[in-house]
Amino acid sequence: MPTQKTIATEVSVILGLLNTDWQSVCYDKLPEELKTSFSEDHYRQALDFYRKEPSLCNSLTEAGKKLKLHVPEFSDIAKIEWKGPSRLARSVISSQDILANNIPISVKVESNVVYNLSPENMFIAIPSGFLPRPDVGGNWYIKTAYDSFNRLYLTIKDVLGFSYDTVLEFEKKASKDERKRIQKFLKLNQKSSIYNVFMDAYTTMCQEVARESAHIFNDNISLSLKEHPKALFEVIAKIFLRLNGIPYLLVCMEKHTVSSLWVPDLTTFLKQYKILDVVAQADSTRRQSVVNILLRYTDKNKSSGGLSYHVEIRWSHGKFCGNPEAKLYKHFLWKEVPGFKVLCEVERSTRK
Repeated sequence: MPTQKTIATEVSVILGLLNTDWQSVCYDKLPEELKTSFSEDHYRQALDFYRKEPSLCNSLTEAGKKLKLHVPEFSDIAKIEWKGPSRLARSVISSQDILANNIPISVKVESNVVYNLSPENMFIAIPSGFLPRPDVGGNWYIKTAYDSFNRLYLTIKDVLGFSYDTVLEFEKKASKDERKRIQKFLKLNQKSSIYNVFMDAYTTMCQEVARESAHIFNDNISLSLKEHPKALFEVIAKIFLRLNGIPYLLVCMEKHTVSSLWVPDLTTFLKQYKILDVVAQADSTRRQSVVNILLRYTDKNKSSGGLSYHVEIRWSHGKFCGNPEAKLYKHFLWKEVPGFKVLCEVERSTRK
């Protein structure tokens, strides 16, 4: 289910395309095809968020209105759909939050997250030239740093009275309540010596996981460069740059500016730019599992550049709760990506 913020920000762009705004819109007067996915409950949630963040929503609405002036196909909106509640097919990589006159629009607001993946997809599938698959992989900590992961478990095994001799047994058999006990214990004992021992073991494990993950990524990249470089670079472009088989529009708020960008299709991009390499390196300065990634490219004039990312490997629901995830973050603005064309920009509104 989309959050209130997601609903409100995406629909704010839609209101701009319809040449209206939150202060004057009436749900009953919205286009019928829009209301098939944008329910009255969604409308109420969006209004609640708008009342809390009017300047944010107003800026996105203004961006939608300005986009109408720069995209001839939007001069008359004959059909508009909100894709928020629906899930796209696995083969569709680029976001399609809005479909206006059959032109896909993605909306990104104050976020550097590019993708949330499983570690197996991030460090094995993608650098091997394969698109991510859903629900892939087990516990990455077991795969990349089992001994350190086991030592981490043993620091709290006895004090919590667990009967499982190893972390492998714990992962196979432990209940949700037992996992929650770890969270509660850590929260209540942050000033204790056992907590310090646990965190030292956790840092050691994380740094080992980061080193091994970077090694696996680079090995797979090297092998793919020899065996199928074209397939590899297509997948890298799809994931790291969010390119797809068709061009689309990206409306993104970054650093208090809403930029509306034309994003080229995959084929057009790869004709104009060549990806030289993608290299991963563990970040030894962090107490989490962090892998830095640099994507280097060159254009037809042999002018080169680079885009920096990092991946955070971590439990998303608390330590020992589920398998760790691999979240890919960018270190740049979308408008700085080569080939992404800025159509128009709007500074964040201060109008209430």
